[in-house]
Amino acid sequence: MTSITIPNSVTSIGERAFSDCFNLASATIGNGVTSIGYEAFFNCPKLETLSLDCVSIGGDWVSGMSQIKKLTLGNSVKEIGGYAFQQCTGLTSVTIGNKVKTIGERAFDGCTSIKELTIPNSVESIADWAFCYCTSLNTLNLGSSLQTIGTGAFMQCNALNAVNLPNSLKSLGQQAFADCPKLSTVNFNNGLESIGKACFYLDKSLKSATLPNSVSELGEGVFHKCERLETLWLGNSLKTVEYMLADSCSSLKSIYIPESVTSIKDLAFNRCYSLTGIIIDKNVKTMGEGVFQFCNDLEDIYTFIEKPFTINENVFNSSTNVYGFATLHVPYGTSSRYKSISSWSNFNKIKEMAEGTTAGIDSQFLNDSSQSATNVLRRVKGIYTLTGVKVSDDAADLKTLKRGIYIVNGRKVAVK
Repeated sequence: MTSITIPNSVTSIGERAFSDCFNLASATIGNGVTSIGYEAFFNCPKLETLSLDCVSIGGDWVSGMSQIKKLTLGNSVKEIGGYAFQQCTGLTSVTIGNKVKTIGERAFDGCTSIKELTIPNSVESIADWAFCYCTSLNTLNLGSSLQTIGTGAFMQCNALNAVNLPNSLKSLGQQAFADCPKLSTVNFNNGLESIGKACFYLDKSLKSATLPNSVSELGEGVFHKCERLETLWLGNSLKTVEYMLADSCSSLKSIYIPESVTSIKDLAFNRCYSLTGIIIDKNVKTMGEGVFQFCNDLEDIYTFIEKPFTINENVFNSSTNVYGFATLHVPYGTSSRYKSISSWSNFNKIKEMAEGTTAGIDSQFLNDSSQSATNVLRRVKGIYTLTGVKVSDDAADLKTLKRGIYIVNGRKVAVK
């Protein structure tokens, strides 16, 4: 026997029903089956093609069957249970039907040969560790109804290079895309609300992250050790910059702490060796220890805090004496306050910004033809430094300015 088809009228397949069918190459199981017994297809070494149309696929009766190469889940399937296809290491082709709503815990954990995966528009949740250690996965298409991605769901997908998060997505779990060494692009969706602890930890190829204003919660160490991350844009709903958020992001060049933030936790930007510019908006009330510790290249720190509070000396501690050579830019009329408060007073160069300089950055200028750049150019009436020096009346000059923060038509713009 080389193939078997279980009709829709069958409701149960017993234990070891087809075990030791040495020549069985394909099996099709109809939508009437509600239970499949232990080792139902045990020791079927040639079974490479499996088609399932059961309403719910549970248990681990397929788990570890490394010989299966092609899996098709029909349109009667509504749920893929936990551990269903774990360690099916030979699986190269997976088709998931358009009625599946949930993909269970570790459902495809360790399926090391899957290269391309499409999650259909019907799927609403992907559970913890569902596709972790799918080390060959390089193309991932996420459906338009997906709301949650669980802890470690795509952790150590070593070949994955890009992710487009659908507009429906509300939460990313802890370590969801952690240790994906080739992941260079993540397009974050409007509507995303929370990103869990260490979500992108050790993603060494990630170059930029622009978070929408809908993100109000970032866990600890979300971008920890993303060593090629150059640009990080935090949305304006965030209240707390968490512990070690971007610790050891050694390529990060600048950071803006938005108006919504009231607290920056310990070591948030520790060891960001390439960081040259910081903007801290007006509502920050507390800063933990070592927030910008060992940011040895810091040149300019812009703070819009009107009533400075005491900070620990190690907030800006470095091996190159940042307090000695970096310039602290403070709101108009507040320099005497900063000079009297520890450890702001450690800065040798404290300089007031121009009167009327307002907090908040509405647009980023990225030296390209992006929509945000176009919008800025349409509004431009004059270009000023943050100290009030006019540098140009011509919008075109914005493209030629060196990296830094400028006031354009009353709004601050970051030139990267």
